[in-house]
Amino acid sequence: MNQYQQYEIDTIKKELENGSRIFRYDYVISIILISFKRTSKPIIVRSCDSSKMMGMKYNLITMLFGWWGFPSGPLLTLASLLHNFRGGSDCTKEIAEIIGYAKTVRVEVKSDAEIEKEIVDAKKMAKYSIYLGLSSIFLTFFGAIPGLIIGHKALNLLKRTNYFKDIKNAKIGLAINYSYCAIISIIVIVLEILGK
Repeated sequence: MNQYQQYEIDTIKKELENGSRIFRYDYVISIILISFKRTSKPIIVRSCDSSKMMGMKYNLITMLFGWWGFPSGPLLTLASLLHNFRGGSDCTKEIAEIIGYAKTVRVEVKSDAEIEKEIVDAKKMAKYSIYLGLSSIFLTFFGAIPGLIIGHKALNLLKRTNYFKDIKNAKIGLAINYSYCAIISIIVIVLEILGK
């Protein structure tokens, strides 16, 4: 470990001691038919700052460069924006363990009743994602895009609560909605090419 790395670790430890937390944010860059979803380096967010506001830089990058890849660009863009608007990923505990920070990092502990409620909500959202995917035949993207957002939220909740029994429904809902968006995008592109 060189002197610069040690300085960085000491700085991080000092920030954690002062109540700061560490977050990562998603961003998307698209080039015609290819979309890249990436995660930022860990960002220190001080206790007086908002993790949602700190993610605005990556939201701006995504809004400018994320939409333009088909078919996945718009879908990855929406998922990335949703993730960042919720405050990004809190990786404080993970980083603290890596750098050997001895003091216990505060982690929100939920009661059994709160966890049970989250599981019930996630199971409902997984089913709604399937219903929206099937109804996309009539609702088009107005069904598929909400279905994707709800499906991802259900998947994240089920993973976070370690409840894997109904995770299959969330994945089925996502598969239906992604497939619909991909098929429609391909049809639009083919019709555009044939129209020329």
